[in-house]
Amino acid sequence: MGVNLRRLLWVRCSGRDMQALEQAFQCADLVLQASGGFGVIAVDLSGIAPRFVRKVPLTTWFRFRGVIEKQETALIFSTSHAVTSTCSELVLRLAAKDVH
Repeated sequence: MGVNLRRLLWVRCSGRDMQALEQAFQCADLVLQASGGFGVIAVDLSGIAPRFVRKVPLTTWFRFRGVIEKQETALIFSTSHAVTSTCSELVLRLAAKDVH
C-alpha cells in the first residue's frame, strides 16, 4: 500500500481500560514533542472501552488541537464513537454497507 515500514513507528498499549488510554495519550504527547519527521500520527482508541474514552475532558482534546495546529503533522484519533465534539477540525463517520 506504499507504506515504508522502516519509517513507521508503532506503539501498542495493552488493555481496554483507563491505564491503556493514559498510555496512548502519553505516547502521542512524546511523539508530538519529538516532532519533525512524522507526517501523520494516528492514535487508535477503538479498542478502549467507550466509557473510559468518554471520561476524557474536553480540555485534553483542545490541548492536542492547540499543539498540532503549530506543526506540519496530521493527528488522527480513531474511536468507535464521537467524543471530541467542537475541538475537532474534521470528524469522519465510517459505516459498513452491504456488498452488491
